[in-house]
Amino acid sequence: MRDWISDRWARLKVWSRRQWQRFKAWIYSILVGLGLITGVALADNDVNLSWTNATQYEDGTAMPVEEIEETVLYKQSFPLDGTGMSDPRSYTELARVPPSVTTYLDANQPNGVHCYVATHIATNGEESQQSNESCKTIDVRLPGAPQGLSAN
Repeated sequence: MRDWISDRWARLKVWSRRQWQRFKAWIYSILVGLGLITGVALADNDVNLSWTNATQYEDGTAMPVEEIEETVLYKQSFPLDGTGMSDPRSYTELARVPPSVTTYLDANQPNGVHCYVATHIATNGEESQQSNESCKTIDVRLPGAPQGLSAN
């Protein structure tokens, strides 16, 4: 029983940490998007996404920004060696933000290649095609310690 409780407690701590990181990134994105904070110091394992909202419908006619309900960000991650990057993508939803927000901080990412696309959801509920894909490699591994140090 004690092992079961310890296991559940450990899983809850990991889940809580992940939720806190997502919430913190969402708050930062909103505050940066609203211009309330600037110059957020990014860590080496942060991914700062930015985009420009669409100004045209797919047929090329002008589209007012009021037609955009929200922007949906999608993500897929790969190991540092790139395994699986040549396979078809299967992105998972990362966040939904209002059209007034055009940045998003995906904070504290593990080592790997993190790829993102975005779509717009129109006020009529239709989702646009995906944007171009943008990827960032996070590699914050520490070097091994020197070996064979001697003092004479």
